[in-house]
Amino acid sequence: MNNIRIAVLMTCYNRRKTTISCLVALYGQEGIEGVDLDVYLVDDGSSDGTSGAVSSIYPQVKILKGDSNLYWCGGMRRAWAEAMKERYDYFLWLNDDTMLFPSALKTLICTAVNLRKETCKECIVVGSTRDPETGEHTYGGYMKGDVNKRVYSATIPKKSYTMNGNIVLIPKSVARLVGNFSPKFTHAMGDSDYALRAKKLGVGIWVAPGFQGFCKRNEIAAWTCSCTPLRDRWRILHSPKGLPPNEYLILLRRHHGWKWPIELSKPYLRVLFPFLWEWLKKS
Repeated sequence: MNNIRIAVLMTCYNRRKTTISCLVALYGQEGIEGVDLDVYLVDDGSSDGTSGAVSSIYPQVKILKGDSNLYWCGGMRRAWAEAMKERYDYFLWLNDDTMLFPSALKTLICTAVNLRKETCKECIVVGSTRDPETGEHTYGGYMKGDVNKRVYSATIPKKSYTMNGNIVLIPKSVARLVGNFSPKFTHAMGDSDYALRAKKLGVGIWVAPGFQGFCKRNEIAAWTCSCTPLRDRWRILHSPKGLPPNEYLILLRRHHGWKWPIELSKPYLRVLFPFLWEWLKKS
């Protein structure tokens, strides 16, 4: 692994200890001699001293400031736009709540190199995460048609339909072809949209073998829970961290063909009739 340059793209907001722990794991990677890492971290208006703490420990991190309105997609899009001004061999998406295993980056790079040799094409390589307490497979690649069916193999790379953005390695040629995150998405859905845009352009998405890090699963969205009052469910659904219908509509119309009206109705069914939704899921 000689003369490989990687831009690590991150965004954070008010979780200083978590962000620093993520950076400690990143800079503690093993077996990557000859690999240069440049970290682009967007601090989206943190009030807990994240930027200062990061700069004091890792002054080499390039910190970009946000105004608390970028959220995940906006922050990652800004980090990537800045990184694209330089020449890198790969871009690594990394969530700041994801703690890489020591050999994670080596596995991702080796997987990307081997797949290029085998397929004669550059591919997106996704890392899988598991819960640090339960060992549950939390994030990574997904099969077509079911976001609950994750792609995983302990020994070989596996093809994936779409992906979470927790750990994703993207070669420079793919970044040039597909571009940055779409500005149509604020927080969620930008990673899925990117994967599906890439697939339409003939880019393969592969999940690297094994697990590459720890990451707890996000709590169940309050808008999906029958214990949340209807007014709050409706408000949360339409918030940036919910499932904003205008953004969801864009995702569906781009990638789900004639089925988009059916898919768009499901969040509303779930908000308005949560008990019926839960009954239908069980039946």
